[in-house]
Order: sequence, then structure tokens, then C-alpha cells
Amino acid sequence: MITSRPGSLWVVAGFDLRLGFPYNAGVRKIRGLVIGYAVILLLTCWPIASVAAAGIIASWNGCTLHEGNVNPCIVNGQDIGRTLYSMGMMGWFMIALIPIGAIAFAAWTTAWLIWFVVKRRRAGAA
Repeated sequence: MITSRPGSLWVVAGFDLRLGFPYNAGVRKIRGLVIGYAVILLLTCWPIASVAAAGIIASWNGCTLHEGNVNPCIVNGQDIGRTLYSMGMMGWFMIALIPIGAIAFAAWTTAWLIWFVVKRRRAGAA
């Protein structure tokens, strides 16, 4: 039977690498890691959601949406063409946000691993 404890070399960031399931004591400790990755993912992907929402709204209402110019789109008596055009143009932010998100992902992972190694060394020295 393989057993593992938090100080073991096989337990990394709360996961036992040999057993493949979370180590119970570390589940609460990885909450910050997961929240950080979620924030990075949301900030990186919000232009995709904006473009998708604009496309869905335009198609549901039978409107034309493209990046050439603003097209009229009447919904409930109001023209939302300019708003849909702006939402569609948010997609251009992906050119900058996807590389920034990749860098933030790598930096967050590196910072978390450094913190984890330092914490383990201090726990082993005490």
C-alpha cells in the first residue's frame, strides 16, 4: 500500500502524484491557486464572450453584424446597432489579452511553485 503525507516529495500543491487524487489537508490550501487561475482565465477570455454575445443577439434579431461599419438593428423600438458593433470590436482586445494571459498564467504558476517550495523547506527545517 502506498501512503503519503504532506511533507512527502510526491505531494505537490496538495495533489499526490502517485495516487492521482487530492490530499485532504491540501484541498483548502489550493483554493487561492484555483481562484488565481479563474481570474486569469476570465480576464483573458472576456473579449471572446463579448463577441459571442454580440453575434448571438444580432442573429436572434435578424441583424447584420460585421466589422466594416455600424448596421442598424432595431430591437424593441431602439437601434442597438452601435452597441453590437462595439461589442463585436472587443474581439480585437484578444490580440493583446491572450499573450498577456499566457504570461500571467506562467507567472502565477511560477510564483505558486516558488511559494510552495519555500513553505515546504521551512516546514522541514522547523
